[in-house]
Amino acid sequence: VQEMLLYVGISLVLWQFFSGTVVDCSNAFVANAHYFMNQHVSPSTIVLAIIYRHVLILGHNALIVVVLLAFIGIWPGWALLYLIPGAAFVLILSYWFGYVLAALSARYRDISQVAAIVIQFGFFFTPIIWKLDQAPAEVRRFLLLNPFHHLIEVIRAPLVGSAPDGWTWASVAVLSLGGFVLSLPLIGWVRNRIVFWL
Repeated sequence: VQEMLLYVGISLVLWQFFSGTVVDCSNAFVANAHYFMNQHVSPSTIVLAIIYRHVLILGHNALIVVVLLAFIGIWPGWALLYLIPGAAFVLILSYWFGYVLAALSARYRDISQVAAIVIQFGFFFTPIIWKLDQAPAEVRRFLLLNPFHHLIEVIRAPLVGSAPDGWTWASVAVLSLGGFVLSLPLIGWVRNRIVFWL
């Protein structure tokens, strides 16, 4: 029971970060249109400000994880070092995905509603309040295609004293670095057009 309590606690804290970042970024440029109209503000500044705010919130909520670790008596040890590359991958992905999502939402206003719905469904299809090994074997391989699972696992695993598996590392690396490289042309193309869409 204590192990499951720690698992769910960490998962919910991380999910709040991801869901909050996605929802806020989906409306980032529209909600801050006055900055674009009245002064020259880089779109990246808006996205980075949102990520920064949610990192601060995550830092405050991390106290819950610390209390749970102390209560259960688990010390992650050297596995905590895996948090460094894991967090770097998550932040890189948050930037490029947040930027692209904000730009698409500025051009197509229904994107923000779609993002909110995807987040709601994503909660139930991501191992947050249940573990992946509790799912049937034939369903498990499809759940491994869920990017939210890997983004949470790359942070959650080190906190419970284990290393993320190779599939998780590969998935997060491809999503963050590959997505960043592929998004650069789109970011460059929309940067000067956002003000005309608001």
